[in-house]
Amino acid sequence: MEEEFFFELLRKVRTNQATKQETDFIDAYYRSFEARTDPTTVLTMPEINDLKNDIKEGLKSRILLHTTKKRN
Repeated sequence: MEEEFFFELLRKVRTNQATKQETDFIDAYYRSFEARTDPTTVLTMPEINDLKNDIKEGLKSRILLHTTKKRN
């Protein structure tokens, strides 16, 4: 699904402009996450810490890239 389409659909649902079919689709999408296993329940503490560090470093890199682009 295209990101722009998805956000437009969310906007329609939030503003009560979505059809029943669109609302049902978004509801089903969010319900699909409830059925998933939390990935951190199968990771060891060192793996969880590595994952946290990877996420932090990735965010720092993206922020730096974004702020560098704005300055140029």
